[in-house]
Amino acid sequence: MVRQYTLPVDQFSEQTFDNFVSGKNGELIKQLRNSVNQFSGFWIYGGKSSGRSHLLRAKCLQDGRAGDKKSHYVGCESLSASKSERYKPLKLALQHGETVAIDDIDLYLGEKDFELILFDIYQRLMEIKGTLVVSHKSSALVTDFVVPDLGSRLRALMAFQIKELTDGHKSTFLMERATSRGFHLSSIVINYWLSHGPRDMDALISDFETLADVMIVKKQLLTIPLFKEVLGY
Repeated sequence: MVRQYTLPVDQFSEQTFDNFVSGKNGELIKQLRNSVNQFSGFWIYGGKSSGRSHLLRAKCLQDGRAGDKKSHYVGCESLSASKSERYKPLKLALQHGETVAIDDIDLYLGEKDFELILFDIYQRLMEIKGTLVVSHKSSALVTDFVVPDLGSRLRALMAFQIKELTDGHKSTFLMERATSRGFHLSSIVINYWLSHGPRDMDALISDFETLADVMIVKKQLLTIPLFKEVLGY
C-alpha cells in the first residue's frame, strides 16, 4: 500500500531561464534572453510538457524586471469559456503590452475573432518595437489560418522547435537539484525512476519536490524501497 504524503510544492513557482533545463535548446534560450531595440517575434513549438509555457513565462518575467517593460503572458488554456469574456486578457495585452507571450495558440487558431486580435497585437508590437512570443504544438509552416495576413506574418517569426531532453540531461538535473536541497540521489535510484515513473519534466519536477520534502523530514538515504513508498512507482 502506497503511503500518502501531502506536502507543499513551491520550488518552481517562479519559472525563469535559470531554472529551465535547456538541454540542446541553448540557441533558443540565447535568443529569448536578448533584448533588442527593434521588433522581435518567436514561434516556439513542441509537444506537451516540453517546456513551452515555462519559456514564455520566463521571457515575460525577464523583460518585466530587467527592461521595466509591460509584459503580458496569456495562456489560451485558461481563457474563459464565455465568448463575451474570453478575449479580455488579449485585449489588455493589445492595449498595454510591450512584451506579449501567448501560449497554446493552437487551441484557438481557426476562430476568426481570435486571429484578428492576434493580428492587431502583432501590428501594435511592430509599431512600438516590442516582442511577441507564441507557442503552438506544431510548426507554423504546417498550420492553417483563416486570416491570411496573420499566417504570413507568424510564419516569418523566428521559429524554434523545443528539443526533447535526453535521459542524461534529466539525470544531471535531478542530481544537481538534489544536491541543492541537501540530499544525495544515487544513479541507481535515478535509473529506476526514469524506467518506472513518468518521464516528462512537469511530472519529474513535481515528483522531485515531493521526494525532497520527505527526505528533509526523514534525513535518510533515498533508496528504491523508499522511492516506491513515497511515489508508488
